[in-house]
Amino acid sequence: MTSCEWLGFYRCFLYMDYSFKYVQLLGDWLFFLSFLVFFRAMRRSLVSISLRTLELYVLVFCLRYVDLLWNHMSLYIYVCKLLLIGLSSAAVIAYRCSSAGREAQATGADWSLSFCFAVLVLPCAVLGFLYNLNSSSPFEIGWQASRYLEAVSILPQLAILRKHGAG
Repeated sequence: MTSCEWLGFYRCFLYMDYSFKYVQLLGDWLFFLSFLVFFRAMRRSLVSISLRTLELYVLVFCLRYVDLLWNHMSLYIYVCKLLLIGLSSAAVIAYRCSSAGREAQATGADWSLSFCFAVLVLPCAVLGFLYNLNSSSPFEIGWQASRYLEAVSILPQLAILRKHGAG
């Protein structure tokens, strides 16, 4: 184990050479806090939360962080990537398994999985294949596709908010 791993997440992060390390640190922890808010909101109602948006974000994180298999640059970054994938997956599973999630799915307000795949995922995959830095690298293609997919992942959520009159 390196000395950086013994220092803990915060100190390890401070020694990394990033220009926006404090902004990234704040963003990471606010994102993790949003999962706590989501899991707390599950006790009430999930009618205004899109399952498709949650599923698309799981796909975004899996495409973007596939480098976990070979890139172990920093313990902090490694753990954050694992937490993002794990918490996003847990949110989808919890949504599907909870009574509030089943009630929300019964309303039929969310986009169908096949529609979401055909309209959002396939075009993003094609764009990721056509416009990337290195066409011979599957990682670069997936990374670029995840950027396009992240840009449109909010659309199912916006559709639900529009239907329910929130916002």
